[in-house]
Amino acid sequence: MQSVTTLTNLSPFANKPCLLLTFPTCKILFDCAMDLHPMNFYSPCSVITKPDLDITDYPNENAFKKDSTAKRLRRKHSTDEKDPFLDVLPDETFIDAIPEVNFLFFSNIDLSQIDAIFISNWESLKALPFLVENSKLYCPIYSSEPVVSLGGMIVEEMIHFLERVDKNIDDKKWVNIQKWNESIGEDPKKSTPYKWKNLYKTEAFEKALSRITRVAINQPIKVGNSVTVRLHSSGYEIGACNWLITNGFKKIGYWSSSSLQKGYMHEMEILPFKRLNCLILSSLSTKSVNPNNIISEMCTMTVNTLRNGGNVLFPMEPVGSVYGIIENLVGEMDKMQSAFPIYLISPVASRALAWTNISGQWFNEERRDWLFEPKMPFHLSEFIEKKRVLLYNSVHSEFATQYTTPCVVFTGHPSLRIGDAVYFTELWGNDPKNVVILTNSDYDFDKVWAPFSHLSIKPLRYQIDMRLTIQEVNKLLATEIDAKKILIFDEYHSVAESLKHNKVIPYKFAQPIDMIPVLNTIRLSCFDETITNKAKGSGGIVQGFLNHLDNEFEFTSVADLRKADPILLTKFRGSAADTGGMIHADLPFRKRMKGELTEQKLKLAFGNAKLSFTVSQNRDGSTTFSIKSLSAEIILKDNKAKIKCSNSSNRRIIAGIIDKLLKNLISDKL
Repeated sequence: MQSVTTLTNLSPFANKPCLLLTFPTCKILFDCAMDLHPMNFYSPCSVITKPDLDITDYPNENAFKKDSTAKRLRRKHSTDEKDPFLDVLPDETFIDAIPEVNFLFFSNIDLSQIDAIFISNWESLKALPFLVENSKLYCPIYSSEPVVSLGGMIVEEMIHFLERVDKNIDDKKWVNIQKWNESIGEDPKKSTPYKWKNLYKTEAFEKALSRITRVAINQPIKVGNSVTVRLHSSGYEIGACNWLITNGFKKIGYWSSSSLQKGYMHEMEILPFKRLNCLILSSLSTKSVNPNNIISEMCTMTVNTLRNGGNVLFPMEPVGSVYGIIENLVGEMDKMQSAFPIYLISPVASRALAWTNISGQWFNEERRDWLFEPKMPFHLSEFIEKKRVLLYNSVHSEFATQYTTPCVVFTGHPSLRIGDAVYFTELWGNDPKNVVILTNSDYDFDKVWAPFSHLSIKPLRYQIDMRLTIQEVNKLLATEIDAKKILIFDEYHSVAESLKHNKVIPYKFAQPIDMIPVLNTIRLSCFDETITNKAKGSGGIVQGFLNHLDNEFEFTSVADLRKADPILLTKFRGSAADTGGMIHADLPFRKRMKGELTEQKLKLAFGNAKLSFTVSQNRDGSTTFSIKSLSAEIILKDNKAKIKCSNSSNRRIIAGIIDKLLKNLISDKL
């Protein structure tokens, strides 16, 4: 007899994974996904109230020629008149509303059945609040400290930008689904505008963060009765991680965004994944160009633009790759004997850099050593101290009166729909000597730039993707990783054909596939340190007690009972510790609880504990107890109780109440 572990892909985007792994004893969700592509259909947002007619203008509109501004005007519709479908590509017409996003999640999944969620990186963190707002999600959530702290600052900045937008919520009156489908075409990743959402508020995001348990590198996390999950650095960004999942003797590796590129981050950990039954791949790079070469070329071009009197804008998030780009850019200026001001503008940049400087375990080996010297792990801190790089919270701070040109500005948001990047694009838009550099490989260059195409400022595509390429995966499979099978999203079908492995299995969106069988047999290994009296020979006998509970095995040897208290020994007669007359007086085992759990007994127990509850009957024959004061549900079925509660203290309260209804088979007869 055997069971099967299955994988279900809940996201249509290969670089924004959301994977559900179903084991015989539990269900685990790895990552969640939010698509920012819908923002491309909206007009860039100003932070200044504008006249009624000008519905797509931005700050500094007086800096532009009349013909440029007129292109961005259209008649404002009355409240009772529906907008026609906005065909964004041929007419360059955009939705005049607060930009929305698309939460990617296959809605048929019952969140109450999920036993744990693991968040791999900042991108995955962005989608978490949409998941947490579902009242049926009770399970614990795990991630690394940098993902929670630094990723939280990235989201905080995005919320800050959207709260400054001077537009109304999109009422979707413009939507014509038939014309929408005709315009988008047969795109498997297309989304319906009715499913787009406004980004959550600060309160919802803080609630999601409060649910997360921080996990250290290689820390074991037990899920269900048989699965253990461990975090390992993926090398992609500070705190980004891959996951090693063990179920008995079976090992599964899940690689999210990972990188072998040499940077300031902790190196990608390979050794823990050396021998696997299955390796799940996602978030691969399909680009063949070395990203370090792109950065070098980009920095050279930037310095040349500055020397010619032009300004350079980098619309970027305030954490992560921006640090490496600034360090390379300053190095290029030194090499070319040039000095120009570099501005980093973000409401969170200062805090993010301060936090990053103390994240020692997440740096590469060289920079980890710097922590033991009077040396900051980032050159950026040194550049700020020497005023080669200047930090500002916003363009409305002292920056407005202190900045000089030509200069370089790093600011958000990479979508070019919100944030101070919109301000600078318009401010510098009429001068062809100025440049905007788009570096984020997850954004469509043409769609991001479409509303600014009439401007004279020059857009440049230097999209940097540090993630693993198929060539790098092949090298690892040839030299480092021994995996019996590889699972890869079928969107990578073109590169998957180049994957050098004899068993590559593609997984599709919303279609469960079998990963590995789970045998209903056990194999035990006894290590020699367990045996105190060893003799040379071909074999021997080990006497003791073996406790099998929740797929864990505990062994203890038989004690010398000759000096034991006879009165104490008689207490074990007839108990689970009495085995053929050999009695162990002190078994250090976990409790083996057994008893009858009925609806009536639980009602009485919760009533005695003075807990208010409601009871409902489910179609599958189970009974659900809902305790609002503890934010918990207890599902009773087949004499088993499953506690669903995200608060560990409340969970322990409920477990304690249920324990009192049961007996410990080993000790309760004493």
